[in-house]
Amino acid sequence: MNLKLLFPYLFILFSFLNAYSQEETKNEKIGDAIPSVSVYYAYELAAGDLSTRFGFNHKVGAEFSFKFENNWIVSIDGGYMFGEDLKEEAYSILDNLKTEDGQITSKYGTPGNIMMSERGYSIMLKGGKILPFLQANYNSGPFVMGGIGFLQHKIRIDNEGNDTPQVSEEYRPGYDHLTYGFALNEFIGYRLYAKNKMSNFYLGIEWTQGFTKNRRGYNYNTMSPENESRLDMLYSVKFGVVIPFSRRAPKDYYTY
Repeated sequence: MNLKLLFPYLFILFSFLNAYSQEETKNEKIGDAIPSVSVYYAYELAAGDLSTRFGFNHKVGAEFSFKFENNWIVSIDGGYMFGEDLKEEAYSILDNLKTEDGQITSKYGTPGNIMMSERGYSIMLKGGKILPFLQANYNSGPFVMGGIGFLQHKIRIDNEGNDTPQVSEEYRPGYDHLTYGFALNEFIGYRLYAKNKMSNFYLGIEWTQGFTKNRRGYNYNTMSPENESRLDMLYSVKFGVVIPFSRRAPKDYYTY
C-alpha cells in the first residue's frame, strides 16, 4: 500500500474534524479528566531522504498523557526504532573495506561476520483533541494530535566475535552516519476510554518529518564530512494500550 496516496483523503478528513471541533466547543458537555500511560507499537515506512538508507522498521515506546474534561489531550512520547530493512546506500558504507571477492576479512584471514541494522529513537511533545461525534461515550472518539520533538537514527554495525578490527568500536562511528535533529509529528486515529475502565486503546496513522543532519565530523566511507540538511520522514500505523491512572465513575447524563 502506498501511504502517500492517503494524504488528500486524510487532509479532507482532518479539515472536517477540525471544523467539527470548533463547533463542539459551543456545547457544555463534560467528560472526565484522565491522566494515563500507554505502551505502543508502530510499523513504520521510511520516506524522503531516510528512504535511501532504510525501508520498513518497528517502533516500540511509551507515552504519558493527560486528557482534560473538554477532551483536549497533552502528552509526551518516547519511542525506540529498530529494523533490518536496509537499502543500498546503507549497505555500501563498508565497500572500501571489502576485498576483490566482496568480503571483509577478519584478523584470522576468514570472512568477518558483520551484521548491519537500523537503530534510532524519537521524543515528542504533543497536543490534540478527541472529537466524540456520534459517540455515547464522550471520553472516546476520533482524535487528532500534532507535536514537536527530536528524531535520531543511525546504521548499527555489529561484528560477532569482535574479530574484524576494521569495524571495531573505535572505528564504527566513522561509518554509522549518526543523524539527528528537530522533528514534527502528526497523528489521526481513534481513542477509546471504555466505561468499564478495562478496554482502553488508540489506533491510527502517524507521520513524522525530521529536519536532520549527519552529526559525525567525518565519514570514513566517503572520506569527507556530510553537512547537507536532510528531510527524513516516516509513515506509521500505530497501536497503543492505554492504562488510566484514575478516573471518576462515568456519568449517567451530560449537561448541555
